[in-house]
Amino acid sequence: MIAEDIIPLTMIAPVLPDVRIVGFEGTEAVSTPFEFQVDLQVPLAGEEPFEKLLGQPMTIRVGDDGASGRRFDGVVCEVSETERDDVHRYLRAVLVPTLWFATQTRRSRIFQNKTVAEIAQEVLVGVELDVSRLLHEYEPHHYCVQFQESDFDFVSRLFEEEGIYYYFDHQGERHRMILGDDSKLAAEVAPSTTIAFQPKSDSFGTIRSWRKSQRVRPQRFAHRDFSFQAAKKSWQAEDRTTGTVRVGSIEHKLDQPGLAHCERDLVGDVSHRFEGNGDSAALARRVTAAGERLVAVDKEAQLAEAIVIEGNGRAAMMVPGYRFKLSQHPDADDAYFVTKVRHRFRAQGELAGKDESRAYENDFACAPLGLAFRPSRTTVRPRIDGVQTATVAGHEGEEINTDEYGRVKVRFHWDRDARDDFSRSCWIRVGQMWAGEKWGSINIPRVGQEVIVSFVDGDPDQPLIVGSLYNSECPPPYELPRERNKFGIRSHSKSGDPGNYNELMFDDTLGEERVNLHAERDLEVVAENSQIVRIGPGAWNESIDTESMAPTRVRPRPASEEGGSAESVTDKEACYDIDVDGWHRMHVSGFSEETIDGDHSMVVKGDSSEVHEGDREEKTTGKYTIDWGPEYVSHYLVKVDFVTGFKSTVQAAVDLRAYAGIIVQAKFTGSLSFTTPLETKFYLGANLTLVIGNYSKFIIGTKMDLVTGNKMDVIAGKNLKFVQGLKGDYILGFKADYVVGNKMSNVIKKSDVIASSDVTAAITWFNSLQNQSQSLLTRAVSLYTHT
Repeated sequence: MIAEDIIPLTMIAPVLPDVRIVGFEGTEAVSTPFEFQVDLQVPLAGEEPFEKLLGQPMTIRVGDDGASGRRFDGVVCEVSETERDDVHRYLRAVLVPTLWFATQTRRSRIFQNKTVAEIAQEVLVGVELDVSRLLHEYEPHHYCVQFQESDFDFVSRLFEEEGIYYYFDHQGERHRMILGDDSKLAAEVAPSTTIAFQPKSDSFGTIRSWRKSQRVRPQRFAHRDFSFQAAKKSWQAEDRTTGTVRVGSIEHKLDQPGLAHCERDLVGDVSHRFEGNGDSAALARRVTAAGERLVAVDKEAQLAEAIVIEGNGRAAMMVPGYRFKLSQHPDADDAYFVTKVRHRFRAQGELAGKDESRAYENDFACAPLGLAFRPSRTTVRPRIDGVQTATVAGHEGEEINTDEYGRVKVRFHWDRDARDDFSRSCWIRVGQMWAGEKWGSINIPRVGQEVIVSFVDGDPDQPLIVGSLYNSECPPPYELPRERNKFGIRSHSKSGDPGNYNELMFDDTLGEERVNLHAERDLEVVAENSQIVRIGPGAWNESIDTESMAPTRVRPRPASEEGGSAESVTDKEACYDIDVDGWHRMHVSGFSEETIDGDHSMVVKGDSSEVHEGDREEKTTGKYTIDWGPEYVSHYLVKVDFVTGFKSTVQAAVDLRAYAGIIVQAKFTGSLSFTTPLETKFYLGANLTLVIGNYSKFIIGTKMDLVTGNKMDVIAGKNLKFVQGLKGDYILGFKADYVVGNKMSNVIKKSDVIASSDVTAAITWFNSLQNQSQSLLTRAVSLYTHT
């Protein structure tokens, strides 16, 4: 062994007196906390080592502080006693970074409007974190949840999602954790940047072996996403594996045309980070850029493992996260990014019988500097498979706190940092029974209510409210279990008392089924076309307690609007009052119209019945009065027409009767007057025919009786005159026909019947006249027949 190969291994500022390092090994890698096992020898009679070592910092130097030396700094997280002899105790201490303590936590908390670097600085308490080498500009996360995971797992998955890697710098007094996002600009190993490849040499600071491998990686990458704030837009980004990578003097092709089916689809993960921040244009820019970066990061993470170089040597200055230059290799001289190193060291004099010149060696892995490095997404995102409950939050004194989408904010029961306001929550969408374009159902949870929260794909960053729950502070609206047959919807007037509500209630009690609709103030029902109300054998009770309620004027639809609707206008100066204590039934299967612009009054104290099977029309432009006494009966078997051009009066002080077995017809083109001071009677056994062509006059001084046992016809083609001077009785016990017409005008042109005081003479004359008339009638018939 030559002198320059004697590698010192020392502990800087030892925490125990007379402590000696006898061995050292461990692994460090990019985006992985390092872990070193340090073998120690301490006096058996010395201080108890466990309390002195646990949790304490420890720094070890391999070699000197020159070109090939290396420092390892960390904190002791574990101590174990491996063996002892008569003089010494042998211990193994595990050395880790301060980041390791983040693995010992388990938290649930919420971060809002912070970048990943800002979240890491807040979470990694006690870690000296350097973010100065982050070159990309990162968007803040609108809402980011750490749920039931360690601080280490939480920041690790955020780093992996963003393509941020980390490594450790041990050059200072204490190690630093450095964040990076561009491996091509990594710092060089110090103090020497070039490491020689010497396969046949065991010199310290050289590389003995170099192995290169290439793997098939995915060829296509795609991302799909959705944002409810731009629901019609399809968010997508795509990329594919192309190009080559140079390793020394050799080009390696990355794309494999025959493997185009090797694709990676990424779903979601982006848009929810920005929802609620800015307008739709800003959202579009952010989601588009974030989606493209997500695809690029995933592609680079997969291709980072396309070419892997592994080697072995004694170059202790090789540090993950840094780059070096290889020299003296046949075809691989180039720049490389160190990704992993495993160190092994045994102190001089402890390896009896072995080659002490190989007291230190390492195995390493690196990648071509031209191939970007991204950490693999290995940290599992926490998944909430079930649902949780939370309490709706809002401003102090505010009962309903929502936005334009009906979203609300909540306080989760597990959030220890939650305050009484809503600042610890994002706006959470509320599931509805139905949601369309300006239609559907809506139910906005109110401040203080307990709600059921689900999560999209189980992602804690994407909560959804899917229901509400009753609890001790918000009991059900009905007294249970007594009113267990009731269900329905009851709202609550904003800022009102418990008794102020609107309600639709269903009572399913058998035999007492009921539906109750309650409006705390106003109730408006609008039927654009028709409304059908059918009431069974029960009662219809309608009561309006207010003193003034506006009726409605309805404009019927035009005839051209077949099946159209009516427009209603409210007159707020009128009143409307309905009070039905008994029955009220209305059934309109066709068309019904009622227009009242003036007064209308109807009072029915007793019975009233109307049946119209055919046509009925009433029209009054002036005065129309009907005042019936104790009885009025009207029966129309066929037809009755009452037509008056100017005036018609029917008045009976005692009795007025009109009977028609078949037909009664009265038609007046001029004037007709009946006036009687006492009594007028018409009794017809069979028929009565009065045909007046021009003029007829009856003047009765005192009394006139016309009585016929069978039939009496009085027909005048021109004039027929009866004049009574004093008294005349005409009694016809047989048939008598008096015919005056055009056909017999040559026989009888005029007939005058004059009655005087000599009744007997008059009767004799009348009989003689009758015989003559009969003879003339016989001759007339004979002549007519002959003709």
